[in-house]
Amino acid sequence: MLKVVTAKELNTATAKEFVLYQSVAQNGIGRVLFTFYYEPIYTASRLPTSEYRYAVYRLPPNLRSCARPHPTRLELEGADGLQGYRGRLKGLELF
Repeated sequence: MLKVVTAKELNTATAKEFVLYQSVAQNGIGRVLFTFYYEPIYTASRLPTSEYRYAVYRLPPNLRSCARPHPTRLELEGADGLQGYRGRLKGLELF
């Protein structure tokens, strides 16, 4: 995590961490709407370890036809978050 104290340090850190582009507005008065997407990167293990205890699951194929309300996380994974492989999430593990 970057610790920034001054405006100059912020500019330096921003230039180091990001690719910057200058945008020209299409409406002639300089107003620009920016949108972005964030794609996180996670470290994971295909097998449970002491560091990677909790599974990440894909969406169930029948999610849209599933009864409402959807089951809670407690119902799906148990109180400790480690019981998903015993119920409806079995076979849906990504990692």
